[in-house]
Amino acid sequence: MNDSASKQYYINVSKLSFEEFHCLSFRDNKNDENNIHANRVVQSNSLSTKDFVDVVDMSLLEELVPCLILLFGVPGCCFTIPVLVTVIGYLLGSYTVAWTITFTILLLLTVIPVHLSHDALRSWVSFQCLRYFSYKIVYEEICQPNKAYILVAPPHGVFAIGNLLSLLACPYVFGFSSRALGTSIALWIPIFRNILTSIGVIDASRSIATKALKELKNVGISTGGVAEVFDNNNGFGDEVIVLKERKGLVKLAFRTGAAITPSYVFGNTQIYSSWCWGERGDWLHDSFRALARKIGFAPITFWGRFYLPLPYRKPIVFVIGKSIAVEQNDNPADEEVDRIHQLLQERMIDLFDRYKGLYGWSHKKLIIK
Repeated sequence: MNDSASKQYYINVSKLSFEEFHCLSFRDNKNDENNIHANRVVQSNSLSTKDFVDVVDMSLLEELVPCLILLFGVPGCCFTIPVLVTVIGYLLGSYTVAWTITFTILLLLTVIPVHLSHDALRSWVSFQCLRYFSYKIVYEEICQPNKAYILVAPPHGVFAIGNLLSLLACPYVFGFSSRALGTSIALWIPIFRNILTSIGVIDASRSIATKALKELKNVGISTGGVAEVFDNNNGFGDEVIVLKERKGLVKLAFRTGAAITPSYVFGNTQIYSSWCWGERGDWLHDSFRALARKIGFAPITFWGRFYLPLPYRKPIVFVIGKSIAVEQNDNPADEEVDRIHQLLQERMIDLFDRYKGLYGWSHKKLIIK
């Protein structure tokens, strides 16, 4: 790692006690760099690979709780709920009764108002979800509560779990909550909608993202979305992110005056195995890719532990780099948009290259498409 960043801090959130995590979330001294959870912050230039890839031990109960959330909540409910209801219908001797009750509950979940919940973010359940993935964070700049940031945080992977974990960790790390952009369909599906909205996921529409940034909220975005699922399979080869044509986020930054912060979620491509139809370039593969763009999720086969939609216990490391300042301008010149966009790509590659060795990926490259 080089010295291009003057200060680099590391926190292993998964090794906190629950009392520390809960009590210091949404604390009042969020601006005091010297006092922020000082006993848990270390300079990242003293880290080893073990600090990045270490997997925390959990009791059976501690591990069971996030497993149930992941299997019957996000992202597994689309697969496990139908199976569960069918089994219950069989045991009751009436599939009609079982499915009628289920549809009624799901309908209620789609109409009940859901808002961001601070209690949910710092709950014992959220803490165990962070520990399940041995969540760590490295930051080179402290996000301020009175400033808007667009955290560009690829890769998406099969499901952007690392990005959701960051929403849970932000109140402890920085003292305030953040937002993350999600597809409309994810915020329409019952259970998905209720869980994601309660932890800070908002619709990725231009108007909603602009409103959040003008309210000086951090907004995270995984630029490639479902498109990256087809390029970045299982994390065995080089890491691939989709960013070359994603200039909309730069224009969003100009409209709102938000700083653009290059970030990377090490481990997002490791937590599921997946299989896509066809090879890149053939008609079948391209058809599924086009369908994914239209419906907002990738129609692929994926699995995790025990061949279930349960993620592997792989460590997630969220790395936040130095921000790129952008002055508010409703009509920026194309040349200025291109300059910031090119600088973002360069910063992304630099960030990846400086930390990949700590994740055991010295042999990998970051490919931007």
